[in-house]
Amino acid sequence: MVQQQAVSKKKAIAFQSAVRTGKFRILDELVDLTGQHRGYAKAALPEALVLKMVRPRPGRTPVYGPDLLPALIKCWAVLRTPAGRLVSPMLPVLVPVAPRPGGDSHRRHPGGSADAQELGDD
Repeated sequence: MVQQQAVSKKKAIAFQSAVRTGKFRILDELVDLTGQHRGYAKAALPEALVLKMVRPRPGRTPVYGPDLLPALIKCWAVLRTPAGRLVSPMLPVLVPVAPRPGGDSHRRHPGGSADAQELGDD
């Protein structure tokens, strides 16, 4: 695409200063080089010399909050990929073995919540 734009720009400069027979030849060369239709190439030649303003695109909003990032970075390091679609099938494997903040007291035990087991179910 970049090469095609460079060719179009060079041909547009030559097209501007050429006489009518030269314009036919330049247009034929451009059609042969780029594979564009003749009508499109003829319309695109003057546009090739116009400078276009490039505006920076707005950044994406973060998907994950700052509280999740450390855990996700560890998951991405284990899986060697920062892609969500590749992490999601592995979550059932990664979540049970992932360290929890505050130690094991926050893990859910088979008999109920961690708070219930600490208090005792008498």
